[in-house]
Amino acid sequence: MTLLLDTHAILWWWAFPDKLSQKARASIEHRENDIWVSSVSAYEISLKQHFNKLEIPQSLIENFEYHVRGEGWTLLPLTCPHAILAGQLETDHKDPFDRLIAAQSIVENVKIVTCDQQISRIQNIDVIW
Repeated sequence: MTLLLDTHAILWWWAFPDKLSQKARASIEHRENDIWVSSVSAYEISLKQHFNKLEIPQSLIENFEYHVRGEGWTLLPLTCPHAILAGQLETDHKDPFDRLIAAQSIVENVKIVTCDQQISRIQNIDVIW
């Protein structure tokens, strides 16, 4: 099974694994699952750290790709179909990062690991939490 991690799931996995649900943690730990991380998460983490909305080491930002690959995960680039769908999603969810990650999940037909209730209500989203 292929899973796309929402940004908070990545951060919690690295820093606060107890915040993940048991099902989410088990799904990430299961070595037969392919775990994807969106390039959108790199941007979100970097932007929030830059504006002091997220306190994480600069080295994590600078070596984000290294850390992701070190986990055995795959980076998912943002494509035009992802961006177009994110703009057209029928949802009241206003967070552009979440909209992009949700759209990637739909376009790539993969489950998303998130506790975000608004994402779970978007049509054609399959959430693990």
